[in-house]
Amino acid sequence: MSLEYTIGYSTIVLVIGLFIRSIPQTSTLLFGTILVGSAIAMCNVLIPSLIKREFNHRLGLITGIYSISMNLCGAIASGVSFPLANNLNLGWNNSLRIWLILALIACIAWIPQLKRHDKPDKIEELPIENSIWHSKTAWQVTIFMGLQSLVFYVLVAWLPEMLIQKGFTAEQAGYLLSMMQLFLLPFTFIIPIIAGRVKRQSKIAINTSILMCLGISGLFINNTIIIIIGIAFIGISGGCAFGLSMMFFNLKTRNAREGAELSGMAQSIGYLLAAIGPTLFGFMHDMTHNWNVSLIILIVTAILLGGFGFFAGEDNYIN
Repeated sequence: MSLEYTIGYSTIVLVIGLFIRSIPQTSTLLFGTILVGSAIAMCNVLIPSLIKREFNHRLGLITGIYSISMNLCGAIASGVSFPLANNLNLGWNNSLRIWLILALIACIAWIPQLKRHDKPDKIEELPIENSIWHSKTAWQVTIFMGLQSLVFYVLVAWLPEMLIQKGFTAEQAGYLLSMMQLFLLPFTFIIPIIAGRVKRQSKIAINTSILMCLGISGLFINNTIIIIIGIAFIGISGGCAFGLSMMFFNLKTRNAREGAELSGMAQSIGYLLAAIGPTLFGFMHDMTHNWNVSLIILIVTAILLGGFGFFAGEDNYIN
């Protein structure tokens, strides 16, 4: 099946899943969530491959636009859903229906892509002897993807709680978390453009790791200004890491088929690795009754991020 039709069907599944989730019955919530998650996963894997095929001469710019749109729209949805549900008295069901409308618009907007008469690349498995699962570069990209996701999800889950224990109010902690995500946004756009113009991205990965380590280290210190600067550094480095990981899917592959293979591998294994982070971080806090050991683990993660990014950033391909 072509990329266009696969993405189109995934968008339809997303619409159906959101509709089912908006039904006020507990029995439909899990099924709708599974459909929504599956559709999002398919689109996340295939769109970088589509960018590789259609915009190979402008990979940095289009990947940057794609990356910033993902993060910006996600931030808007997270920030708007609660006020819609509570402040406007819409309730969660009606709030979800608003996103259903947007998904339906996206589905309709995709229809012209299904009428194309050229023959697009198909997503096929690589031969066993050339499988990316045997590629050292593919594993480096995958682990890089997972580590940057791990740091991000840990901080989204636990940064407000850390700040509250340091004396910030809940409202201030929420603002600082939003600030971190705000600093992240422009660099998810800038870094893919820079990465696409150089043969090796190793220096970008190392500088990202250093900045991330400095930012996390700032959370050890009970000084408001240093903490704010540290959070800003974390946001900038997080944007760099995410933008670079998205760009790796295209820079390390020769065609759309390989791009889809690498994207699928990196995002499936990478997000599975990232899922461990918040639980481990919270467990270490409960065991030690402070955040220091957990923050040290994050710094080690940032150092490993730089190491895997350094090797992944060399001038090579997955096969």
